[in-house]
Order: sequence, then C-alpha cells, then structure tokens
Amino acid sequence: MTSLKFLLVAGISAVAFSSAAAAQDLVLSDTSAYGASNFDGGFVGVFGGGALSAVDLDTALLPEGILELRPDGWLLGVDAGFNFSLGNGLVLGVVGDLAWTNQTDTFGAIGAEGLTSTIDWLGSIRARAGFDAGNFMPYLTAGLGFAHNTLDLAVADDNEPPELATISDDQTHMGWTLGAGVEFAATDSLTIDVGYRYSDYGTATYSTPLPIDGEGGATEVDFGLTSHQLTVGLHYGF
Repeated sequence: MTSLKFLLVAGISAVAFSSAAAAQDLVLSDTSAYGASNFDGGFVGVFGGGALSAVDLDTALLPEGILELRPDGWLLGVDAGFNFSLGNGLVLGVVGDLAWTNQTDTFGAIGAEGLTSTIDWLGSIRARAGFDAGNFMPYLTAGLGFAHNTLDLAVADDNEPPELATISDDQTHMGWTLGAGVEFAATDSLTIDVGYRYSDYGTATYSTPLPIDGEGGATEVDFGLTSHQLTVGLHYGF
C-alpha cells in the first residue's frame, strides 16, 4: 500500500512538527494563565489510523532479511486511561488500548506456494508524560505492547494437478512500545489525540514448517514482529 506508507511518513512528520511547535510555545506560555486543566482525570476514546509492520525470520540458517514480510493496513480501536495533573504543567497518566487491524502480506519464494502473515489485533498498556499548555498537551508514551499474528503456509503436493495444503499457526507477541503525540482540547470534555508509536513485539515460535534447514522443513521457526503506527483519536474526559 504505497498510499498508506506515504500517509505514515507524512503523519510522523506532522507529529514531529506539532511537537516541536508545541515545545516552542511552552517556552513562551504560562500555564497558570489557563483555567482548570483539560487533561486531568479519566477518559475513554476511539481512534483510527494506519500501521506498517515487519515480520522477520529469526534464524542463523538464512542470511538476515532473506525471508521477511511487510504487512500493512488500517486499524480501529478503543482506549481508556487516567491523567494526573501534578502542577507546573506536568501531567502523568496511564492508558490502555485495543485495536482491530487488517495487516497482511505474502512471501512466495521459499519453495512453497506462499507464506502469509496476517495481524488482526494490537494492544498496549502504557505510561504517558505530558506538559499541559492549556489547549494542547505534547506527550511521550512508553510501555508494554502485544499483537496477534497468524502465519499460513500454502504448500503444493505432488499430485497432477497439484493441490494446495495450508498449514497455519498463530501466536501472540509481547514486547515494548514507545512514541509521542499531541493532544488538543476541542471542548471542555472532548480532546483530539494525534500520535505515533514504534513497537517491538518481540519474537514468537511458530509451528509452521519451512524448508530452511535442508532436511524437509523446520517444524518450529522463530519470527520477530515490529510495527510503526500513526493514529488519530477522540477522547471524552470525565
């Protein structure tokens, strides 16, 4: 999805520009001039965006990068959390999110008909640290990330004509996530959140056999999963 990759790059640049502009404004702003904080207390929300991921074979049997998939797609999710205003503009918080996604990619040059990776959901539990500048809050976020991926290996048998057999395995990856964003106050209770995150979901062992060991196929193969995500969300505070 060339357009999705373009949107991700443009979105990351926009988040970086917004954060830089916000940082400059923070030097010039006195948060005491604003009334009650727009970013204090609990919130729930929805968000959408795009993700560009990488599923890489983790083995010394093949050169690095020779077997890699690049699933990308859109995502839609919900989140909830709580912010604590500590004074002097400092805001600390915790947030959890869960998103449906449709990321998929197929690699077809491994001696079989194809290996397909499908990521169908993502989630995280994160801490946030931000600066309340009145009507907006730039922030950093980091924490635990998890993602569910399925590998489907389609293999042709020796029949004439050949028939395809699909061997599947799915795993939940767990790792870390790190990102930044800017949250803007739209009303007294609604905020708009624009953010970017990079996630390394770690390595998981799949039972899908692959012809990589020279002995008919390795029955257990390790794959690593990483992801870039750009999201826009709407939060309701209470």
